[in-house]
Amino acid sequence: MIGSDNPPTENAPEEGSSESAQGDFDEGANTLWTLYGKEAKEFDEAHIQTLKDDMDSILLFAGLFAATLTGFIIDAKQDLKPSVGDQMVFYQQQNVAFLAQISQQISSIAPQVVIPSIPPPPYPDFHPSSSALLVNASWFMALVFSLFAALLAILVQQWVRRYMRIFQQHNDPLKRARLRQYLHEGVEKWRMPLLAESVPSLFHTALALFFLGIAGSVWKFNTAVLLSAIIPIGFSGSIYAFTAFAPVLDLQAPYHHSTSGLIWYWIQKLRGRGRKDRGSGGKLKSMGSNMTEGQVEVAMGDTGREARDERAVSWLVNKLTEDDDMEPFVMAIPGSFNTEWGKKVLKGVSEAMEENKSTDGSQEPPLDMNPIPPRVNPFAPIL
Repeated sequence: MIGSDNPPTENAPEEGSSESAQGDFDEGANTLWTLYGKEAKEFDEAHIQTLKDDMDSILLFAGLFAATLTGFIIDAKQDLKPSVGDQMVFYQQQNVAFLAQISQQISSIAPQVVIPSIPPPPYPDFHPSSSALLVNASWFMALVFSLFAALLAILVQQWVRRYMRIFQQHNDPLKRARLRQYLHEGVEKWRMPLLAESVPSLFHTALALFFLGIAGSVWKFNTAVLLSAIIPIGFSGSIYAFTAFAPVLDLQAPYHHSTSGLIWYWIQKLRGRGRKDRGSGGKLKSMGSNMTEGQVEVAMGDTGREARDERAVSWLVNKLTEDDDMEPFVMAIPGSFNTEWGKKVLKGVSEAMEENKSTDGSQEPPLDMNPIPPRVNPFAPIL
């Protein structure tokens, strides 16, 4: 009823369910859910910032690309219809032939001049060339793909803003945590990261179609011009294919873009790639469909893990050039290498440092330079 102090009855179930949910934990759990919210916010903001930067780049380049491509399309689509100039030339030729026939009959000795009443033949049916069809089809498809990529980029930005806004508008830590987890599971369930990764691939496809149209447009002019366009296009395509497949073949390769993630996803879904698992006696264990997760699994796997840990610690020691930086590192050594694994890593790093020190000491410095003092091995007192 209007003017009543009682709340609407349709809100009563929602309030009751909220109170029931709040009773699942006491107020002492707020610290836990506040920590969850802090970690979740950092995680989501890092991913969303990456998505935002990618989508902003797509919108910028898609706009420039569409504007440039439109100029090519306006010129190329003229080849899909009869040319007015060609029609005028055709009819002029018919008129010349007709007048020549009349002149020949008039100049003859015949007593009567017969002027034919048959009209000239019509202009022949127009059929666009194969190159014109290829060019226009490629460039129109490229325009559609680029505009669709721009549309998806706008939608992805709207989705991530809504995702952050929904659960951050609540103050209760438990409610924010539950709502965020609910939305996060929906994002993973509906493959939103995969969809976002496919947006740059659409733009890459549009660019490939544009190059195909360029090759088709110069095809009808000259073979030398065609080769001058095909060679750089083929080289660019080869580099792109290499950067797309290199991370799939070797997860350590840094050449990763959206097409690589899509190729990895479908390979894992159709065939699957495994890795040796220490917990199952070295048997192959299937890897996830996300390439980033696969990199984490390989980095944490058994193959080369000990040597990689040694190189990581050695890199850290070499980067700590100041005594103020080295002091907290030395203080952290006793509690960092207590396990059998840690002791083996510690021993390997120490041996590598001693070997490097002996190698550096055997090389005589130039006469005009002061010798660099060797780095003190911080692990020697422990070993």
